[in-house]
Amino acid sequence: MLYLLTNNFFYCIKLTDQFVGKEVNLVITRPMVRIVSRPRGDAPEWVRDAWIGVDVPLSPDHQNEGPQLYTGSGVYQDPGKYQLDSYRVLSMEAIDALAQKDSRAANWWKQNTHFYDPRGRFLFDASSCQLVG
Repeated sequence: MLYLLTNNFFYCIKLTDQFVGKEVNLVITRPMVRIVSRPRGDAPEWVRDAWIGVDVPLSPDHQNEGPQLYTGSGVYQDPGKYQLDSYRVLSMEAIDALAQKDSRAANWWKQNTHFYDPRGRFLFDASSCQLVG
């Protein structure tokens, strides 16, 4: 049994006999979504527009590769304000990916919200995303 802790998620992997006692290079990949249109939300439009074209891995706790119904909130709204067919991603990973395209928009998230946190999640509405790779 191989135990791995990464990004605050615990993985338990059983190796078949052919790999026991051998060095194993393990790469864990997650499905990715590309933001293809302005996502819903109450962040400023220029910040939401900056997401277009950004690829983000799905959160390890997103249950499958399709959208799911989640309860979420906006930047300025109380938690649990709406339900949304969406893709869940780790907010810190998403903001880091956004910074590669638009550092000003990424800095907006860091300076104006609490989402730049390894435990944070973003919900991107399914209509603004497409699965990639």
